[in-house]
Amino acid sequence: MADDVLTVTSTTDDFATIQSVADNRQEAARIPGPATTDFSSVAYEDARSERNLLRQRIAEYEADLANPSASVATERVDSNEVEPGAEEQAGVQEPESDIDMAEVHRSAKADAKADFLRWAAEQERAKYYDQQAQSHLAPPDYAAVEAELGQMREQAKLPFNARLKTLLDAKPNGQQLDARAPHVPMTPEIADELLFRPGGAEAAIFLMEHPEKARDMVRKPRHAAVAEAIALAAKFDPAFRARPVSRAEAPIRPLSGNSAKSSLPLDQLPYAEYCRAREAQRKSQRYRR
Repeated sequence: MADDVLTVTSTTDDFATIQSVADNRQEAARIPGPATTDFSSVAYEDARSERNLLRQRIAEYEADLANPSASVATERVDSNEVEPGAEEQAGVQEPESDIDMAEVHRSAKADAKADFLRWAAEQERAKYYDQQAQSHLAPPDYAAVEAELGQMREQAKLPFNARLKTLLDAKPNGQQLDARAPHVPMTPEIADELLFRPGGAEAAIFLMEHPEKARDMVRKPRHAAVAEAIALAAKFDPAFRARPVSRAEAPIRPLSGNSAKSSLPLDQLPYAEYCRAREAQRKSQRYRR
């Protein structure tokens, strides 16, 4: 075919339109498109096209909605499970098992109980540690401490007052001392030390008899006053009294060595006695080694 020949092919246009295209007559070659907007009809469409398959599925769904019972009846379910009673009908018997199910249940219950007790113990332990951490981090409850100290004071007052009354009744001026007691200066720290320590009642009687001593204790710093109150209570405590020291003169030491020993220094002795004394010293030193 020559290079200057134009071939025009069409399967939808008529011959006049094709000839107009070959003659390059644009007015005749341009024809208006179809006036309809229905694009459902095409020249060729396969039966397995996406649009046809979609139409088939839509039609099936509409049919199922119109008749639900028919769709359920036509469903097919494939499963490997054996229908109940099929084995009996086929004459198949299950193999006998040597597992004791009662023992299995008992062991399972025991394991579950042990697991629960272990879990409960862990919960209690965690709760205890949490309480300990909170008690260390939280500020102290001064109100609770003061309340506990008040209870301890009330318990200690009973034997203290009984001992104090016994001591006052034994003294001739006990009534005067009892009347003087409210006027004896006393700090709460000193009062607690006398209240809780053995010998505190005797120390209280001593302070009643010597109020100037009580005034001196009150004027001191708190730690010094507390230390002096402790020492005063220990002084009157029968179980804490120091070993008594005898006031008698020291006993005479027995004589040792030669009773005729001279009291003169060695440099004033005669030469013979000096030699004997030096020899005795050498012997004693030799034996000591």
